Amino acid sequence: MEFSVRDEIISKVRRGEMTPPEAEAEALRLGIKPYAIEADPSKFDPMREAWWTLPMAIAWIAWREPDRVREFWDPYRSECWDWNFREWRDGPDGPVYAGHFLEQRRPATLSSLLFAEKHDSAQGLLPDGAISISDAKAKLWQALGENSFQATGIGTDTSERTVIPDYAWRDLHDIEERGRDVLRIRGANGLWTDRGYNDVALRRQNIMAIWQPHRLEERGYRLPALVKPEGPGYMPLYSAAQWIATCGGNLEIDPCDLTVWQNAFVQLLSRIASEQVAVTGVRQSERERLAGHIFANIQVDYPFSDTPFNLLVSDELYLSCCVYIDEEHWQKGWNDVLETRQGCKWSKLMVLKSDVARCWPFCIGQDATKAPPHIRHTGAPGRPSSMHLVEAEYRARWHRGEAEASIGAEAKTLAEWLQNKHPHVPRLRPKSIANRLRHEHRERTTKAQN
Repeated sequence: MEFSVRDEIISKVRRGEMTPPEAEAEALRLGIKPYAIEADPSKFDPMREAWWTLPMAIAWIAWREPDRVREFWDPYRSECWDWNFREWRDGPDGPVYAGHFLEQRRPATLSSLLFAEKHDSAQGLLPDGAISISDAKAKLWQALGENSFQATGIGTDTSERTVIPDYAWRDLHDIEERGRDVLRIRGANGLWTDRGYNDVALRRQNIMAIWQPHRLEERGYRLPALVKPEGPGYMPLYSAAQWIATCGGNLEIDPCDLTVWQNAFVQLLSRIASEQVAVTGVRQSERERLAGHIFANIQVDYPFSDTPFNLLVSDELYLSCCVYIDEEHWQKGWNDVLETRQGCKWSKLMVLKSDVARCWPFCIGQDATKAPPHIRHTGAPGRPSSMHLVEAEYRARWHRGEAEASIGAEAKTLAEWLQNKHPHVPRLRPKSIANRLRHEHRERTTKAQN
């Protein structure tokens, strides 16, 4: 019965007697399955895939958003159904209708990327930092031609998958054949030959090693709101690291100072490895408790830093830590993961709040100079920052008329002052001080000159 009703409604929409919204409303009223449907995004994570197609790779280079890569992933598209408008004739001499056809979404092509770009540009929907699809394609071709990494394809001469050599890319052009992207070589007469490659595949980790996530929130050099280990339940692994690095919010740190995060993760991961802090992760849509030994001596892709290339091409498991901005970002894929170059093994890593509170029982408002000895014990790298002390002295020097004209000289002076005046607190490098104060120093210098 349902199928006859569904077919009748579909026929009316094709003939223009009903609109797609009216058809969907009628399906809801009758309690039958909707017509236009989107596949469940949670079942299709492109960041877990080892190999990407040309449309997926170029979508990433242009937009750097996992959700947009998913939109051009064929397995996802195959489970999506859309209403598409067209005019059609019923038989050779029949009437002409203008209506919508319910169709399975077609495989992605570079032309579909261009269509999406045009539509989103007109609607103001392109993400921040996006580049054009044409530019993204040019960047990909250039990187492959320079042998920065390699792609594979099924050669038309052998019908076998092979590595596409770097020198071939100067002659290879993308065209569509039977709704699929293929690579072909143009002949001397200007016509396309049958020489080239089909079913081109590129390793995801290689793409992301060169075109890393924008991480726009992180590049703003601002820490997100502190997540406290209070109450029951779990907290993101990154949030635990921030809690440790800032001594529970009592120390102001330079987010771009790598040593700050190195120290925090040494403490956190050693506790996890010894099973003092429980950690869980999601694998195949199921959350599970992870064994502590996994984190013993594991390499880390730290927040606020570009991912080292050696990690992206490594077969060894490593921890990729991502700043926790909010729940929306976290659910969309910007979360802590354990992965190798073959892909993600566990995502959405979380640690038990009560364990973090027990191991690092900081009190909000405590004197930062009285931080626990294990936080600020030696001159080894990795201590929390003393930037708040430096900033106060910097402004006092301006008030006294002692500030240096150049930020480089001023940063060096402040680093020496910190070492001499506060020998028991963490040191700061002149470069970190200069990065933090450069904008303020420029404004103060300009105002003084005027």
